[in-house]
Amino acid sequence: MAVNEPTKALDKMDMVAKIDPNYLPVVAHMFGQQGDEAQKWKLAEKSVQHLSLELERDPMNHQNRIRLAQMMLVIDREDDAGTTLLEGLAIKDDSTIRTALAAYSVHRFAKEVERNGKFTRKLNFLAKALQFDPKYAPAYTQMVFLFRRNRDESERKEVKRRLLEMVTSGQGAALAHFALSDLYGIERNAEQMQWHAEKAYSMDPGLTVVANNLAWLLAHAEDPDLDRAMELARDVVKTAPNQPEYLDTLGTVLMKRGEYDDAIDVLERALPSISSKKNVHEKLAFLYEKIGQDTIADMHNQQARGVATAARIQ
Repeated sequence: MAVNEPTKALDKMDMVAKIDPNYLPVVAHMFGQQGDEAQKWKLAEKSVQHLSLELERDPMNHQNRIRLAQMMLVIDREDDAGTTLLEGLAIKDDSTIRTALAAYSVHRFAKEVERNGKFTRKLNFLAKALQFDPKYAPAYTQMVFLFRRNRDESERKEVKRRLLEMVTSGQGAALAHFALSDLYGIERNAEQMQWHAEKAYSMDPGLTVVANNLAWLLAHAEDPDLDRAMELARDVVKTAPNQPEYLDTLGTVLMKRGEYDDAIDVLERALPSISSKKNVHEKLAFLYEKIGQDTIADMHNQQARGVATAARIQ
């Protein structure tokens, strides 16, 4: 795979799976990556047969149980996958199986979105995910997605209410505050947005995405606190130095502080892999103009216009 010879790689992995069936899920995933859905399905079915036998021998093995459920999902046996995981929870209740059940519930939510299912059914799957594992971050992300996607005010209120329940329950409160911050951001309620972000950060300073968002909010508030924003943004980048969104936040704070050369260095590191290239090009155009490099500034402005045009065509 590393030297771009996927056919040979798949042949070799297929041989491995025949010797050791525990590799069947890996090979099925590889065929799926190469677009061979028929072979992926065939290997997933074999994997389900093998893992079912393994689980009969050792019902306490949660890792095999989780892999079995994952392969069941590949071949659209959604109900069987859920039953398998719930049986595991009854046998041995621990964080591993609870997180797997949370992931399964988010998967069911995603399927409901694909099917354009009812709002209540989608929300219930996310509520189940948080019931199984109150700290399962993807469930909160999908709560925000569900809120953003719905224009019905009563449905939005229900999403918000469920998150407030997580806050008041004391379980997953930091992530719930963070999600609520996003919800209020969608509603353009800057005061509540920042308040919930502050709460999320004070409860769990180790959540880099929370600290990054708080730094951004502090830098863009009506009365910006650029010193605190800088402190937070620097700490986040130290923790995750290659995350482009974090570099963008740090570069933006530096720009607002008038530290133009440092801002250029940071934003140029963010540019190659960041999704919002237009915004970064615009910032770099502004910065290069500030330091008297008009030619480079013009080129960044052209790049920003090109990205915007390409986005409109798509």
